[in-house]
Amino acid sequence: MSDLNAVYLQGRLTKDASVNYLSNNSCVVTLSLAVNKDYRNRTTNEWERTTNFFDVSYWGDSAKKNLPEYTKGREVLVEAELKTSSWEKDGKKYSRTEIRASRVRPLRRPGEGKRTNNEQPQNSYSQTPGYASAPPQAPNFDDMPPDDMADEENPEGIPF
Repeated sequence: MSDLNAVYLQGRLTKDASVNYLSNNSCVVTLSLAVNKDYRNRTTNEWERTTNFFDVSYWGDSAKKNLPEYTKGREVLVEAELKTSSWEKDGKKYSRTEIRASRVRPLRRPGEGKRTNNEQPQNSYSQTPGYASAPPQAPNFDDMPPDDMADEENPEGIPF
C-alpha cells in the first residue's frame, strides 16, 4: 500500500498572489490563505470562529493560469502536499513544513453567489432549540460558474 500525502484547504486569500521567477525561467506563485473553523463553545453554548493562516506555494505554468483570479478576498480550493525542509545554520537545526499546491481552484469572489429565499444572510445564524444559535451554512457549490478547468493534468475537467 502506498503512503498518502494530501492536503485540501478551502479559504479566502488575505492578499493578492505574488509571483517570482527563478533563474531557470520557472515560476512560483505564493498565496496567503485564511481558513475559518466554526465551533460551539461548550461553556457559553455560542458559535465561535477561529481562523488559521497558511502560506501556500504553487509552482509551474499551471500556477500562472489563473493568476489574475488570485486576488485578496477570493475564495479558493487548494489541493496540496506537505513538504518538509531542514537545514543547519550557525550550529542550530531548523526545519519548516511547506504547503505545496498541485491545484488551486478559484471559487466565488467576495459577495458573489446566489441565495435562495429560505437561506439566511451571511453571518446570521438562525435559532435552533437547545442551542444558543445554529452553525453557519456550508458553502453552496451549486451556484459556482461552470468548471472550465480542463487541462493536461485534468483532461475531463473533473473538479477535485
